[in-house]
Amino acid sequence: MYMEAKSKIRVAAYCRVSTADAAQASSLAAQRGYYEAHIQANAGWIFAGVYADNGKSGTGMAKRTAFLRLLADCEAGHIDLVLTKSVSRFARNTVDCIEAVRRLAKRGIAVYFEKERLHTLSARGELLLTALSAVAQEESASKSRNIKWRYQRDFRRGVYRQGKMPYGYTKANGCAFVPDADKADVVRRVFRSFLNGESPARIAEGLNRDGIPTPAYSAAWTARALYGMLRNERYAGDMLLQKSYARDGDETYRRRRNRGERDRYYIQDSHTNLISREEFKRVGEMLDGAAGRLYGYAVRNGVACINEAQAACVRKAYAAYAEGASIRGIAHSLLMGAKAVRSILKNGQYMGGVRPAIVPAALYERVQARLRGGEA
Repeated sequence: MYMEAKSKIRVAAYCRVSTADAAQASSLAAQRGYYEAHIQANAGWIFAGVYADNGKSGTGMAKRTAFLRLLADCEAGHIDLVLTKSVSRFARNTVDCIEAVRRLAKRGIAVYFEKERLHTLSARGELLLTALSAVAQEESASKSRNIKWRYQRDFRRGVYRQGKMPYGYTKANGCAFVPDADKADVVRRVFRSFLNGESPARIAEGLNRDGIPTPAYSAAWTARALYGMLRNERYAGDMLLQKSYARDGDETYRRRRNRGERDRYYIQDSHTNLISREEFKRVGEMLDGAAGRLYGYAVRNGVACINEAQAACVRKAYAAYAEGASIRGIAHSLLMGAKAVRSILKNGQYMGGVRPAIVPAALYERVQARLRGGEA
């Protein structure tokens, strides 16, 4: 018997699978069916629901929405007993597991782990649970190490298991990186518009205006999304592997950008390209030039934007020169070198295009006319 006898107790079940593939989804459906039938077959129980997380890791609680809903319903007084398959299904993190069990125990709510035959309100419950959850956590860490080793081995061989396809590609007949005809044309439009001098913000406006379907994760096209697309080597038919990594010993398994802490692997011609490698290289060079390396600009969240303090100096230089001031005089007033001021006045990138505009085209042309006249 799971609990001491009382008039009817409300019983719920929790189940979880760690990946969202078809086989595990089938397993989850079977678990739900089992628990629903099992609870309803007991005359002393009232079925209080099955809470199921699909494709969620047991190493942390933050993204396990069904688990958090279960705890909330328990604390709201809707459940008296929770059934679950095993400690590892409930939580692989010792701290999370013990914390959740204690929260429920304070309200007289028990958790019964079927595999271990462990009742958390029994005399030996918490002591044994601590040991079992520690074992589950170590098993999870060992599994993670094995998976990392396998990925590293595959990376060195040039083998990569692609999950979600980049915009413009799909999976077909078991093959990844199959061009999606319509979306591939959108990708080409983005790259060629950029090469023709349009900024990502302007390109995004055009795509939204034309009603072009967006990536699944976004409600609208944005400059930031297009910067990511323009930097993605997979559109040139190549792959850079291990762009991010999870730090060893980090129980959250939060991924970090790989800035050289781990080896990276570059594979050329791994799949069908949507743009040429030459186009991708030219785009990269243009983006590098736009990445805050020009006076008057900065980069925030990967997007080139205006540095207002520096841009104010650029505008002053243009306005003063157009009104007849000398380059030397402008340099003196702005505390800059005359060579730097002349470079600013001759740079057509301040009219915009790849970057946001700082100087109106008409003012730029007035300055160029004076420069061509040889006026200092």
